[in-house]
This record gives sequence, structure tokens and C-alpha cells, in this order.
Amino acid sequence: MRRFLAWEQLPTETSAEFGAFVLFRDSGHGRSYSEVAERGFGQATYRWAKDHDWVARCRAYDCHMDALRRKEFEQLQADTIREHIRAAQALRKRAVQALAKVPLASLVKQPRVALAMLEAAVRIEQTSLGLPSEVVQVKDQGEPNDAYFAALEPSRLLDLGKVAIRELEKANQPGVTNG
Repeated sequence: MRRFLAWEQLPTETSAEFGAFVLFRDSGHGRSYSEVAERGFGQATYRWAKDHDWVARCRAYDCHMDALRRKEFEQLQADTIREHIRAAQALRKRAVQALAKVPLASLVKQPRVALAMLEAAVRIEQTSLGLPSEVVQVKDQGEPNDAYFAALEPSRLLDLGKVAIRELEKANQPGVTNG
């Protein structure tokens, strides 16, 4: 059975109602009922928004989109760290090779350039591995639908439960196939 996503069309929602919701949902954090109403949906917008829990559904959608953005950012971060580590390791290797070619007597007099290369490479490597920096933990926001259901009034949650039961009963009737 396919999982319900709060920001998709509800079984009780007409195409017009869902179209208005999509306009509201996709407007981002600056969402406005009046803007949807002015774009051709009129006063029905306010009733539809209440009847179909637009705010709670958008909260679930925003959590979902934030999770996608965080996942993408974390992947970019991991790729960047790997790239920095490879570059730092190559730089460290060259610094060690350069130091090996310089006579010890010269190093005592003028070690600055090779040692600066080595120090920079080690610092980059350590930073990329997260050794000297603090670790920031982000609290998992759970499933996007959790925010939707948590925001619902108990009476509305009960109503949705009744609708879900009716839909399940319809789907389980003889001769009805699940698509």
C-alpha cells in the first residue's frame, strides 16, 4: 500500500481545492491565503485552507524539503572534505619530500618554507577530518508527516482517522483492486 504524504492531494480534496493548496504550498515561507484568493480562487480559499489543514500540511512539506536540502548539503560536505584531505595529503607528501632533499644543516638555518608547507598540509588535513573543530549535532525532525499530525487538533485527527477507515473499507471491498 502506498504511503500517504501530507502535501499530496487528499482523497477528500477536489482538483480545484488541491490546485489552490499547491499554489499556497509552493509559495514558501511567505505563504498567504489572500494571495491564493486573489489568484482566482476567491473566498473559498479560506474555507478550503481550514477544511484541508493547509498550515499543518505545509509544515510537513517544509520539514520534508528541509530534510532533502540537509541530505544534499551533507553529501556536498562529505565530498568537499574528501577532496580537501586528498589535497592536504598530496601537499604533505611534497613537503616531506622537499624536507628530505634539504641537508640537515640547512634546515637548522632556513627551515621555514618546507616546514610551513608541512604545517599547512597537516592543519588542512586535521580540519578536514574534523579534529580541531567542534561537532554540531542537528536534532532529527523525524518523519515529515509527524509534524503534520502533531499540529492537528484532536477532533481533526479523529475526523481524518474516520476518513482513512472509510477509504480502507472501500479498498477492501470485493471487486475493488488497489492501484
